[in-house]
Amino acid sequence: MTVVSNLVGLPEKGRERMLVWAQEMFNCFGPINERTLASFEVLDEMMDYAINEAVPDKLNPGSWAAGIHDAVTRGEVPA
Repeated sequence: MTVVSNLVGLPEKGRERMLVWAQEMFNCFGPINERTLASFEVLDEMMDYAINEAVPDKLNPGSWAAGIHDAVTRGEVPA
């Protein structure tokens, strides 16, 4: 997780939850059942991270994610 998080450029805050978020996301594949419904609360936490922490101002400069946001700013790719 550290290597991927560093390449993507995600902030340190929240990284400790990424494996949990991944597990809960996999629980949502397939039909909706009790496991799926139980995962929604954790996925709300993941979305909060994505909206409030994994944002351009908090990304590591020179990272993949920062590069994508920079390309959007330059008009090279659509938002």
